[in-house]
Amino acid sequence: MSFEIFKTFPPDRESACAEIVVRRNGIMEIHAEVFRVGGELTIRMFPPIGGEVWQYPLDEWMRSVERAAAMLGPDA
Repeated sequence: MSFEIFKTFPPDRESACAEIVVRRNGIMEIHAEVFRVGGELTIRMFPPIGGEVWQYPLDEWMRSVERAAAMLGPDA
């Protein structure tokens, strides 16, 4: 399992967005976005159609979320 994080600039957002992808055996299992809404960091997760319950080690997930938030920098 690996976590990949990419900084993007979606046209429908007011600021940058950090995308989180979880891959297991080369297959994308979770696609999530971390972005600001009213200055507050928010996470949105997109499940696959017919997907199963997602269970990941909390410490790995939190480290990935922390890296995404740090990539966006302080609220300016």
